[in-house]
Amino acid sequence: MSAVQGMLSCVKEAALPYDLEREIFEFAAFTDAQTILKLILVAHRVKTWIEPLLSRIVSVTDPDRVKEPASGRRITGETFLEMLDLRNGASAGNHVRHISIANITSTDELALARALSSCVHAVNVALFNIIEPHLFLRSIAKMPLQRLAADLPLLFAGANIDMNHSIFSRLTHLDLFDIDVYAADSRWPQRFSHIPFLTHISFNFHPLGIPTQPVSSHRMLLSGILQDCKQLEVLVLICAEERLVKSISDKYPFFAEDTRSVILVVADFLQDWEAGASGGIDYWRRAEIGVRKRQLGQISGSAYVVA
Repeated sequence: MSAVQGMLSCVKEAALPYDLEREIFEFAAFTDAQTILKLILVAHRVKTWIEPLLSRIVSVTDPDRVKEPASGRRITGETFLEMLDLRNGASAGNHVRHISIANITSTDELALARALSSCVHAVNVALFNIIEPHLFLRSIAKMPLQRLAADLPLLFAGANIDMNHSIFSRLTHLDLFDIDVYAADSRWPQRFSHIPFLTHISFNFHPLGIPTQPVSSHRMLLSGILQDCKQLEVLVLICAEERLVKSISDKYPFFAEDTRSVILVVADFLQDWEAGASGGIDYWRRAEIGVRKRQLGQISGSAYVVA
């Protein structure tokens, strides 16, 4: 018998005060998000208690990643679609504020893209390892988006990207994945400067540390962003492994002159995103702490690699 089943059994066998009963169900829901469909069928009051909490942060991924340790917030695409269908879509979608979709099959992408259209109040969206991210653009455009993790050229299907598009109107945090995609086009710094509230931007290096663009192109991109984006507070370069940091950091000496610049390691983007969405420490927060310490002189101005 699982821990969740045990708690449900206890509730059935004894009449508990509502406050305690609510705590038990909320704990069960947060411990294993896959139990949501069972929990909301227990009683109407249980549905009222946990539906808004469970829908607030949604992490949709493949079944293997759902089974990983400490992945209680994760659900499969099938479960997410069942949640929306069971609750007639609109109600469930209205509660969603943070949603990540990662490593799903191509057959699920269209259905999930349509389902996302009900999440009209979401402010934080991440599309990790999505085959056709352009399918999600129409749904994302309806949201009051503040944070986005996506490959912009793929999100816009390779078309000319309108930096006045509604998805950029409230955006503060932008995680753009592969730095080489943007280093290949010298117009990107100026484009980013048109995002009115952008304060945080990040790029990833190739997992093996093998760039497809020359380092000079990287430097032009990054220095251009620091120069053109006057409101920018944090620029993050992300490595997948600690061993790559030294070889990469030596190539960007101008980071020592601008305290907004940070290089750090993120081993698992999905786990990091989930931590941030839940109010914990994610790489954005780590970068902010590093930038603040540099600005206050608590660490050397040249120490732009953050643990």
